[in-house]
Amino acid sequence: MKKTLKLLWMDENIDNQQNRAYQQKLQELQIDINFFNIYLDAQQFIQKNEQIFDLVMIISEALLYKLDPSLKGYFICFCGNSKLHYQKFLDLKQLIALIDNEFDKLKLLLKQYIQFLKSKQTLHLSFCPSFVQQTNYQHSIEELSFRFLMMIAKLKQNVNITEQKKLEEMLDSDLRKMVNENQLNEIKQKIKSKNFSILEKLMYYYSSNLIYQKLNQHFASQNYEEIQNIILVLFDGFSKLKYTQTVPKFVYRGISFDEQTYQNNINDLLNSEKNQKYIFWNALTSVSRNKAVAQYFASHKNYGIIFEIELSQENPHPYFYFNDSNSEYYEQEILLFPQFGFQVKKNNSDGKFLFCQIKQIQNNFALALNQDKREQYWNERIEKEIKQNLEQVLKFNITRIYSVINILCNSNEIKNKSEVLKEEVIFCFKNLIEQFKEYYPEYSQFHSLLDSFISVIQNRMNFNFSIDQTSVQPIYELINAVIQNFQDEFIKLIKRLLNFQPDNLIRNIKGYSIQDGLQKQGSYNSKHIYKEWEPKQEFNKSGQSRILLIGNGDQTYLFNKICNAKLSENFNQIKFNTVGQSIINNIEVIYANSDSFINLEGWLGLQKALGLGLFNQIFVVDQITYRSSLYLISAIIAKFKQYINLITFIVYNQYHESDDDFQEHFKNIEITISKKYNKLKCIAISRKDSPQDSIQKILNVYPINIQYEVRLSENLIIEESLRLKKHEDDEFFVFIEMLTADLIECKIHPILSSVQRLLYNLEKKNEEHINNIVFCLRIYVFNWISTTIVEYMNKNEKSIEEQLSKFTCKDDKYLTLWNVLYEINQVTQQEYENINQIILDCQLSNSTIYRNLKACPHCGLIWLKVSDCNGLSNCGEFPQTEANYVEKFFHQIYTFTIENEQISFKKSEEQLQGKYYQQPQEKLYTEPQKRVGCGKYFDWDILPTLDKKIINEQLFSFNLGQQQDELEQKIWSNPQNNQQIQKSKQKFQNEILNLIINARVDYL
Repeated sequence: MKKTLKLLWMDENIDNQQNRAYQQKLQELQIDINFFNIYLDAQQFIQKNEQIFDLVMIISEALLYKLDPSLKGYFICFCGNSKLHYQKFLDLKQLIALIDNEFDKLKLLLKQYIQFLKSKQTLHLSFCPSFVQQTNYQHSIEELSFRFLMMIAKLKQNVNITEQKKLEEMLDSDLRKMVNENQLNEIKQKIKSKNFSILEKLMYYYSSNLIYQKLNQHFASQNYEEIQNIILVLFDGFSKLKYTQTVPKFVYRGISFDEQTYQNNINDLLNSEKNQKYIFWNALTSVSRNKAVAQYFASHKNYGIIFEIELSQENPHPYFYFNDSNSEYYEQEILLFPQFGFQVKKNNSDGKFLFCQIKQIQNNFALALNQDKREQYWNERIEKEIKQNLEQVLKFNITRIYSVINILCNSNEIKNKSEVLKEEVIFCFKNLIEQFKEYYPEYSQFHSLLDSFISVIQNRMNFNFSIDQTSVQPIYELINAVIQNFQDEFIKLIKRLLNFQPDNLIRNIKGYSIQDGLQKQGSYNSKHIYKEWEPKQEFNKSGQSRILLIGNGDQTYLFNKICNAKLSENFNQIKFNTVGQSIINNIEVIYANSDSFINLEGWLGLQKALGLGLFNQIFVVDQITYRSSLYLISAIIAKFKQYINLITFIVYNQYHESDDDFQEHFKNIEITISKKYNKLKCIAISRKDSPQDSIQKILNVYPINIQYEVRLSENLIIEESLRLKKHEDDEFFVFIEMLTADLIECKIHPILSSVQRLLYNLEKKNEEHINNIVFCLRIYVFNWISTTIVEYMNKNEKSIEEQLSKFTCKDDKYLTLWNVLYEINQVTQQEYENINQIILDCQLSNSTIYRNLKACPHCGLIWLKVSDCNGLSNCGEFPQTEANYVEKFFHQIYTFTIENEQISFKKSEEQLQGKYYQQPQEKLYTEPQKRVGCGKYFDWDILPTLDKKIINEQLFSFNLGQQQDELEQKIWSNPQNNQQIQKSKQKFQNEILNLIINARVDYL
């Protein structure tokens, strides 16, 4: 039940002249006020009405000492001299402020309280049920509540949607709430012989009018809990739909109303047209491709509306096509997913119907099946709705803490100030957390995470510092930092409930020192408020310390020595996570590979390892060679700069080297490391060290009870090129590798990451001209890499020459800048291969392959689409490769731009003007050796793309005796000729995919 605001003013002299003047001014706030001059009367009113009203009470200093500590609500003491009541204020937790007869301060605080209530109510409505009257038709001018998405996220966590039988049982349980058992069994019998998916079954039930009205009533009233299993089936089923035909540009909907409902809806539609406001259909929406069907439904009652709906062709709202097999009544019906958003373009009437022309809005991704778009939409709403209101709620709730800080800093009478402040901070956050729990009554996990924040304050914050007049501002800043962190963590919790955030939430933050604040003011106090506040990332502690071992996969001696050791009781709480190849007993293996770990797969494995939680220490293991060790250190430091104080470099004697030689090598490495990386620790482990001795050396490096969060940044995903090079031990090659690592790390890798993101986005958007774009992109990136190398060399020419002059090797071939440039070019050739591979992977992904496969509607010939193969064509003119392509080979020109490590592209002026660039020296069209197909004409654009399921299940035959080049040109079959079927399903699938891939590679 929504409460209303009421202000109570308690004063024995409530009717004196000054109070009456104050009361007159309070009328500006438009607050309902009750006045009491007898405390007992006010107390009885509060106890009777605390569940009905949101109460805020102003109390005089005379009645302050009669106040019952058990009374709930917010109390403000309006007094003559607040210093006389400091101790009483601290004793009564419901008091939020002492105000010394300053009415403007009182008025400001009341305004903050009003805003606090509004924000609190908004947050509450965002997540709690808000029912409206159930109707057959319901549109809304409000966007979907957060409750809906939270429910979906919760269901997905608790249900394995791959278990179709279980999902269907859950669906039936919701259906039985709407229909009786006989009705459900009767309609199930009708479709028993049809091979329907679970979504198609639900759609059939819907089209039969069996559940239509009740289901949409639940959607319209946002009563999602009653239909949560149906919603899960809808969400899962719609996300898996493969559209074989495009959605029409215009569809129609007809609705009939009684007079009152008609007028209500008309007002909203007219307002949308006039003020360009959005309207949402909350429920499943039936529309038809046939306008006559809409007119039929609009004529059932005296008042009707016919909607002409313009659907987006670029971003159509999720929809389901009905046909005569999956619908009880075939009405050329299309079903739109809930929360269809639109804007009214035009309203007009012919006296019988209102004709309303509406257009789908482009920015409504509340229920988008695309995860990225849906996350972006909800994240923006979190920033606009939740975060702003959360700030207001937090701002008002810390009012008492500010009052307490002021009291503690200005009073010499109060004892144990630090304990008092700690108690107040804990009390404040407990109140906050209890308020927030009201928004999520069903989420016990959320409650436990909020409670953990209290334990952080109790156990982590150090309040042992001097509190006096000089520390007011620094303590204010401390509280603000804590509140800001609480706000950030609360937002992360919300995103976790919406399934937008991983399970590990609370991050480390740096603490605030009172010393820093006082130094800014020109004074000094050696006491720190707290050195560091570290909310734990994981609250369910296993009691284990965690160590991460990183090393070359093909050298596993040390891994086996450490991980296979039977640990003594002193070490049984240690968990090793390894990145590298190792045969390990009872240890979790994160990644195993026979190559060096500094490649694409290695970094993915390492990222997965670091994503598992907290680590006490990172150990980088390498064999004892001077050159490779230095290069490995350079690469690791480039990745882990922010964690350098956690890294220990382990050098071990892989080869049968004498201890003296081993120690000499280690000493040289240690000296080099200490000069360049003074924070990096380094230890040596020899072959003679026992497993226990090896572990003891590792554990001696750091205090076991300290935990840190370590996580790689996302831009490491495609960093494949940092590999250990098999060079001889030569200082020139070491120098080249250092330069290369710096160049690649700072310049090239960010662009490769950006290229990958660009291609990924093109894939998601189903970019029509992706082949042309990547053709131009390859040329651009190659040229950019070459130019970047030259610019880098020119910029660093002086320092490079100085370094070269110090070499002990004076061979002239090593001592020229051009030799350095040549060597770096050799290394960065791998970068060009990387970008080629990324582009190729993008083009050969399953989504691209299947999106470009179509079949002749006359003879069933399978066609593989390539660039510019659109429009009217005839069966038999294709397939063809670059060698026998169309008469003239054109590429659309695109211009690329790199800014702030981001790559973007746009069409050139020539392309915008309809001109195309003819690539020189292209061969003219030549006839394939063998034409295939029936030769009949068809339009490629309107052919439906072959469904992946059809391609995998249908069996086609090939004449495997032809040459490979001919197979790359011709992919053909007659699916109706069963005599040609000779291959198994699995073998055929592999063959056709290989043929497609080969043809694509040849074309590229």
